Amino acid sequence: MRYLKRFMRRRIERNPARWSAWLTVAGLGAAYLAMTGTLITRRVLWNDELFTYYIAVRPTLRDVWHTLLTGAEQLPPFFYAVTRSGIAIFGLSTFSLRISEMFGVGVAALTVYWFSARRTSSVCATAGAIFLLCTAAYEYAYEARPYGLVLGFSGLALVAWQRATENSERRGIALGGLALMLTAAVHTHYYAALVLGPLCASEFARSFVRRRLDLPVWVSLFLPLVTLMPLAPLLRAASRYAGSFWSYLFTGSDRSRNELECVSLL
Repeated sequence: MRYLKRFMRRRIERNPARWSAWLTVAGLGAAYLAMTGTLITRRVLWNDELFTYYIAVRPTLRDVWHTLLTGAEQLPPFFYAVTRSGIAIFGLSTFSLRISEMFGVGVAALTVYWFSARRTSSVCATAGAIFLLCTAAYEYAYEARPYGLVLGFSGLALVAWQRATENSERRGIALGGLALMLTAAVHTHYYAALVLGPLCASEFARSFVRRRLDLPVWVSLFLPLVTLMPLAPLLRAASRYAGSFWSYLFTGSDRSRNELECVSLL
């Protein structure tokens, strides 16, 4: 124990600013987990989260696939695989249904810090991470829907793109991480493909400045779209249902309509 204290003291004295920043991030992270952990256990499920619940508790992933083929829910099966993992580990509860989203938004805030700290001071990077949690994005940290996960995967993809374009020694790992995180994002929600817009715009600007294309980066950006091909049946089903998704089947109370939507998934 004495050796460990001496070692830590030397590390902190060698770079006090860096350790101060990391201790600040750790403190904010602990506060985030405490506050969000309370919210995900106390808030009741609302309409959209009931879709997540009823589909995630299907007996098998094959049943999840067949349910998604109805088009009543326009999400990829990967999101439900992640949710089912939480249920398998922690048991069925609002906590297990929402824990992945809590970590997704937390990771998104952390990636804002990582990305900004490479270009500015740790104080500004910390302010950027806190700012994200002060926006409406924080609401997705305690909602059993895929948006929190999309934020987390997108943030990791952004950091991977930054590392891949800096010609670092681990460029191969960064390129693989970029493709993997974008793949995870689009397999969590189809609309996550929109994340490619700003990333491609940034890479196009970089290519213009360099006067040449960085082909490995472009391949990593577009490869995730190819991985959606096996989900073509689900995409067709979702597109057929999307046109009438918000249509009212009958005149009745909002509660009755919500109950009918949930029963139709069973």
